[in-house]
This record gives sequence, structure tokens and C-alpha cells, in this order.
Amino acid sequence: APDGGRAAHVLARVGEPALLPFIKNWAAKTKTGSTPFHMIAHSKRPDAVAAALELGADIAVVDDAGMTALHFLADHGGPVAMFRALIDAGADPQQEMTGAAYGYKVRTTAIDIAKRWNDTEAIRVLGG
Repeated sequence: APDGGRAAHVLARVGEPALLPFIKNWAAKTKTGSTPFHMIAHSKRPDAVAAALELGADIAVVDDAGMTALHFLADHGGPVAMFRALIDAGADPQQEMTGAAYGYKVRTTAIDIAKRWNDTEAIRVLGG
């Protein structure tokens, strides 16, 4: 990332809670506005959610298209426990994207994304 956040994003994507304290800037953004917390969704590690939030990550952070970590998880799939961890931490399954990106239109929710991929477990957990 142009802001020096690359290492933070890589560590977050691994999702190992013991490595997360090495992330010093949870607001570091990639060219598309993704933060390390968005990358936590790629890790598919429910235990990483609480660890990241304790270290200063923001559950409500959005990228340039208005996608949250919950949108990312719905797009890439993951264990039900990961969806629950994000929702229990305050992620809103009804939050709408503010821009079009990654093949999704403005106003797309995490539920919409899970439906696109026919992820029945995610749809159920998200309340769709």
C-alpha cells in the first residue's frame, strides 16, 4: 500500500491473534481503502475479530466503496463462527455499500452478497 500499510494488511490476513499486536496502524489503507480489519475477514479466524478490536480496530470501518469486514467475509465465504463474531461485535448485516465495486452495486448489503453466492449458512446467520 502507498501508505506503508502492506505489512499490517499481510499480518491481518493471516489472522493469528499473537501476531496482531505488531499492527501499529489499524487505519492504514490500500489503494481501494481496505484496512487491516477488512483483511481479518480473509483470515476466516473468529478469534482474530476480538483480538483486533481490543487492539484498536474499528468494527464500522469501510473501504472506498463502503464495504465493511462483514461484506468482505460474505464475498469470500467463511465459517459461521466468523460471521457471528463480526455480528456480535456490532457489524450490521443491513449496512449498505455507498459505492459500486467488485461487481456489486451501490446499496448492496452483506446479506445480498451471501445470496449472490448462495451461501445458505451465511444467509441464515445474517438474517436474510
